[in-house]
Amino acid sequence: MRNRIILTGILGAATTLGLGAGRAEAEDVKCSPMAKKLKWNMCVHGKVEYKRGLKTESRSECTTVKPVAAKGGCNLGDLAKLIPEGVSQDNVVFYAIGPKDFDVSAFEVQKQSAVKDCGLQDTRFEPYMLMKFSDAFDKSNRDRGAMVAAKLHKKKSDFMKTALAVRSPAWKKCSGVKSLIGQVDKKTQSKFLFYAEAMNP
Repeated sequence: MRNRIILTGILGAATTLGLGAGRAEAEDVKCSPMAKKLKWNMCVHGKVEYKRGLKTESRSECTTVKPVAAKGGCNLGDLAKLIPEGVSQDNVVFYAIGPKDFDVSAFEVQKQSAVKDCGLQDTRFEPYMLMKFSDAFDKSNRDRGAMVAAKLHKKKSDFMKTALAVRSPAWKKCSGVKSLIGQVDKKTQSKFLFYAEAMNP
């Protein structure tokens, strides 16, 4: 029942997008003015080896970080196309940085996919992945993440809690499945904090 409500909500929120017909017109996405306060990035992460005394350890870190342009402030477009060739979808996360104490309580995340669990999913970005393990061998991932966040707080910025990832579980038939995700205002169901789509190869 909950999935039906979510699907109905996003279809109603974006009738001008033509979602019911299986297509979305990027120029028709209406962005909330608040969306322009967010700066989106793509983190490509992987295992990095470090020599630690007599031991060699590997830790997951962002090996590449690139800004992602959002049309109109909120429209991220097809995120699947941004994933570098040869990189697993599981090693890519899209995250946003905004003003500290950025209030998203007036918005809700909605998703649409023809096959459950295929394509775009909301997740959480782990800030510690932006820090080299060698910069704080004695700290836990949690503590290193707090250190990264503390630097942002000094600039009166913080990580947005909701991050995005493209997921295609091997046991699902996700090939060719299109998915949509957005964080839309609860009151009018028409203005987006972010909107993205993905067409699974």
